[in-house]
Amino acid sequence: MLTRNKGKFKYLIILSMLFALFISANAFIDYKPPPQEVIKIENPVEKEITQTFTILIWNIGYCGLGEEADFFMDGGEMSTAVSKEVVEKHFKNVKKFLKSKDADIMLLQEVDEIAKRSHKVKQYIGLREYFKNYTSGFAYNYKVPFVPVPLKKPMGKVKSGLMTFSKFKIVKLMRYQLPGNYSWPTRVFHLDRCILVSRIKMPKTQSEWVIINLHLSAFDKGGELRKQQLAFLKKFIIKEYKEGNYVIVGGDWNHSFPGFKNTFSNNKPDPGWLQYLPEDWAPEGWEFKYDKDHPTIRANSTIYKRGDNFRTIIDGFLVSPNITITDVEGFDLDFEDSDHNPVILKVKIMIPDCKNVNDIMKYDEQTVNLIGTYRISEEKHDPKHRKKIFLGSYLELDDGTKVILGYLNPDLTGEKYNGKRVKITGTIYSGTPPEGEYMQMILAPHLNDYESIEIIE
Repeated sequence: MLTRNKGKFKYLIILSMLFALFISANAFIDYKPPPQEVIKIENPVEKEITQTFTILIWNIGYCGLGEEADFFMDGGEMSTAVSKEVVEKHFKNVKKFLKSKDADIMLLQEVDEIAKRSHKVKQYIGLREYFKNYTSGFAYNYKVPFVPVPLKKPMGKVKSGLMTFSKFKIVKLMRYQLPGNYSWPTRVFHLDRCILVSRIKMPKTQSEWVIINLHLSAFDKGGELRKQQLAFLKKFIIKEYKEGNYVIVGGDWNHSFPGFKNTFSNNKPDPGWLQYLPEDWAPEGWEFKYDKDHPTIRANSTIYKRGDNFRTIIDGFLVSPNITITDVEGFDLDFEDSDHNPVILKVKIMIPDCKNVNDIMKYDEQTVNLIGTYRISEEKHDPKHRKKIFLGSYLELDDGTKVILGYLNPDLTGEKYNGKRVKITGTIYSGTPPEGEYMQMILAPHLNDYESIEIIE
């Protein structure tokens, strides 16, 4: 008996030494991304962003967390997908769904480049080749040569990350490392969380659409890492908004949203990984958008069985105050191909109101709602003083500023607005207009190519 115990002890010592050696080797080649990293833009497109567009988010769960799967980190047993055939089936279904929705921008999470857990199905390349009419970019957030847990069936090699697709021209794509990390040696095998930021130029302005692809931590005890990540994110988006940009954050927050009351729990308690966003976390005027009628995540402690697993909503969007949300729609796919469900947001730029000269300078060369009194010039035509007199129509703002609308005598439509308070939507210019046959060189604000006019008495 003593000899047998000595043999076991010796075996444990050797195993511990090998494990320590293995950790040290992994630490030496551990992926250590920089704080900021330029991401290659694949298949660049030249299309300008439109006034209204759609964004789809989906954590595709590396196409290995479909209805037949549980997950060891969530109380289940599995660390890899059931089979390559199952992964390929889920991958095919994911692509088919994405194609059917034809969103203008897609933000995907848990896309495997190559990994044992997804039986080496090359999802990153497969998606890029499937959606050839989109520009795209990919940022690692999980790059480990070998994940040694669970011990009986290790997850093995993982190369995975966030992937963004856009039908519009992306002028810059950046990976920003999120703060916080697990203690050693755990951090060697965990994800390196990040945000993938796309910059899309707003036509005729200096502003940009800043689209942020997000996947926050999940299994950090007490959500301590997530607190650091949220602090970084808040500072980042406030800065972008102050610079005049239009900001949308979309993806897997791994938090329940403020004000959401879960009706999908199936009388199950909250899983340990679920955290709640503080009610006052969002900056003033910003808005969380999600579809409260459709769950976006299910618990992975067991395989999926409708009516049994805990479900809730953790996938959604945060939008800056200068954006109008026209619709948000979640899709209950019954977690057939992923442990998450997709969500689509439809947005348009919020057109600012201009009521004085300060507003005009602020929104120069942008689409605005110009508000004031419609006037028809009463000056008489004099060929000798062509550059000094103004013939046509203008809008008189609240501070007396005259904004030129037209340089010729107004037609009958203009007559009906004369003397009325109106709202006109169009592109504002603060100085001299472009030259034209009938345009007089008058240094005054003017509205170009206005789209609509309405009386607002």
